[in-house]
Amino acid sequence: MKKHTHMKTHNWHTITLQQYIDVIDVVSSDADAIDKHIDTVAIIYGMKREDIEALTIEEFNKYDISFLGQDIGDVKYPFEVIIDDKKYKVVQLIKDLKMAQFVDMQIALSKLVDGKVHKVMKDIVRCFLIDADSGKYAYDIDVSNMRYIDAYAIMLFFSKFKMKLELTIHRYLTKKEMEMARELMQR
Repeated sequence: MKKHTHMKTHNWHTITLQQYIDVIDVVSSDADAIDKHIDTVAIIYGMKREDIEALTIEEFNKYDISFLGQDIGDVKYPFEVIIDDKKYKVVQLIKDLKMAQFVDMQIALSKLVDGKVHKVMKDIVRCFLIDADSGKYAYDIDVSNMRYIDAYAIMLFFSKFKMKLELTIHRYLTKKEMEMARELMQR
């Protein structure tokens, strides 16, 4: 068993996007509360379940995951993120999205089932990343090791963008319908 002598305390700023997704899957499962707690500690601290089960109660209680029950608080939209030691710029303005990013965003949204946003977070977040070296859309980047807090901020931005986009489309369609109606009435 691997002994964790210098245990790092975790919080919303230290966990990865994949850890968050895995925790949501565990918490949403039919497992009992103790199994959920053990599995969540294993995910957050990168341990095997059998190593956790070998701990004493006193040792186990040192693995704090209480931050998961706390509000994330204010987050800042990142200008850039580091994923696996590589830098990516984050799209700051909707007008800067490439058509491929927009199409991939629509594909990701089509995969959204039963409001389980965590299942499509990686696909949506990826749509906002530009390779800092090449300046190209990083459509094939694995965002699993991205800091969750950065992914969360991008998702908040995306939700505002999505609402704005829907409103813009609605206004456009309403305007076009009125123009067509005027044309018909003038005939």
